[in-house]
Amino acid sequence: MTLRRDAAHLATRCRATIRATPTAATVDDAADFAIDDEADDADNSAVDFAVAIAITVAVTATRTASIPVPVTRTVPIEIALIGAVTRPRPTFPRRPARRGDPTPMPTAPDDATHDHEPDHSTDHAPDAARATQAATPVAPLGSTARAAAYHRYGPPEEVLRLETLPTPHIGGAQDVLVRVEAAVVGSGDWRLLVADPFAVRFYQGLARIKRPVLGHGIAGRVAAVGDGVAHLRPGDRVFGETAGGGGFCEVVRTSAERLALVPDGVDPAAAAATPVAGFTALQALRDHGRLPADGRVLVIGAGGAVGSMAVAIAAHLGARVTAVDGASKHARVRDLGAETVHDRRAWSLADATATGERFDTIVDVIGDAPLAACRRALTDSGRYVAVSGPLTRTARLTLIGGPRLVGMIAKPNPDDLERLRGWLAGGVLAPRVQHRFPLDETAAALRAVGDGGLLGAVVVVP
Repeated sequence: MTLRRDAAHLATRCRATIRATPTAATVDDAADFAIDDEADDADNSAVDFAVAIAITVAVTATRTASIPVPVTRTVPIEIALIGAVTRPRPTFPRRPARRGDPTPMPTAPDDATHDHEPDHSTDHAPDAARATQAATPVAPLGSTARAAAYHRYGPPEEVLRLETLPTPHIGGAQDVLVRVEAAVVGSGDWRLLVADPFAVRFYQGLARIKRPVLGHGIAGRVAAVGDGVAHLRPGDRVFGETAGGGGFCEVVRTSAERLALVPDGVDPAAAAATPVAGFTALQALRDHGRLPADGRVLVIGAGGAVGSMAVAIAAHLGARVTAVDGASKHARVRDLGAETVHDRRAWSLADATATGERFDTIVDVIGDAPLAACRRALTDSGRYVAVSGPLTRTARLTLIGGPRLVGMIAKPNPDDLERLRGWLAGGVLAPRVQHRFPLDETAAALRAVGDGGLLGAVVVVP
C-alpha cells in the first residue's frame, strides 16, 4: 500500500508538472522544495514506477497534442538525448534578474553575435565551405543497403545482426539521403539496445523494436536531396544528428536542417563524434547552466564525450574550468583547457565546500554526486545541470526540478550545429577517436561503449 500510495502521489505531481507552464519567478523559486536531498541515493521503487507513468503521459501527449504540454521538459534525459522528442521546445519565462546575479552567457537567437567568440561567419557559409571540398562523383544508390539491426533487447553479441534492407528513399521536400562514412556509437545507443532503464521500452517499443537500426551522430556524403533543399547538393560532405537513428547503415535518410557541411580537413569520424555530445555540452553550459562568460564551472566526468566537449567550450568562452575524472584522463582535459583537475576517486564536492570554493555552473555527466552537496557548492545564483545518471535523478530533476537543480534535454537545431561546425573548423573542438569498427563489427563497437573506460569516441565505419 505504501508503494502504491507514494507512486500515485508522485505520478499526480508529475502529471501536474507536465500540464503546468511556469509563468512567474515565485513558481520557479518554490520548485526547489520538490527535490528530496536526503532520499537522493535511496532505492525508491515508487519513484521508478511513477516515472514510468509520467513517461507514458508525456509520450501520449506528444501524439495526441490534446493538452499544452512542455514535453521537452518532461522526458528523462536517457530517452530525450537519443531523439525521442522532436517537437519544437516551447520557451519558458525566466525569473527576473536579481541584484548580485552574474552576467549570463548569451543564449543563441538566430541573429545572435557573440563578442567573446571568433567570427566564423565565413566558415559557416555553405557556398564558401563547399568551395573547399573537392568535387566527388556521386555513384547511384542501389536498391538495398547493409545495416546492423536488432529486433529484441539484449547484449549486442546476441541480438545484433547484419541485415540487407531496402535503401531509404526521398519522401519529403526537406529529406536528404546520406551515404554514411562514419557513425558514432553513444551511450544512448547502448541504452536502447539493452533497454536500460526499462522505461526506454516506452519509446523504443514494448513488444516490437520500432527503430531497429541505431546510430544518431553521422558523417558522410550527400547522395540525394528533396526538392526543397537549397543549401546541400549531392556530393557534399556533411555531418549531423539524425532524428531516429539509422546511422549504423550504409545509407540514412534525415532532414536537411539536421545537417551541416564538414569543415575542410576534418576527418569523418571526428565529425560524426561532434553533434550528439556537442549539442549536449553547449546547451548544458549556455541554456541550462547559464554560465557567465567569466564564470567558474565544474565538469564532473570531464574525460568522456560530453564532458570533454563541455571543458573545451567553457574554456573557449572564457570560463575557469575545474574538471573531475579518472587519473588516466587528466592530461587530456588539461589540454582541453581545464585549469584544475581532480581525481574522481580521491576528491568530492565536500572538499570544495570545505575550502570555500563555489561554482557558477556544475555540469554532471556522471550523475552520482549528492544533490545537497551540489547545492552547497554553487554560488548564490549558480545552477547544477544533470546531463546523465540514474533515471530516478534525471527524471525527478526534469519533472520537478527547481531553478538551481535542473535536468536537461539536448535539442538539435541548425544554429547550434553551425556553431559546432565553426568550432570544428577553428580547432576549438577536436574529438578524439579511440576505436573504429567496420559495419559487420557493430556489436563489438557497442560492447566497447557498454563496458566504459574509454579515452575517446567509438565509431562505426560502414
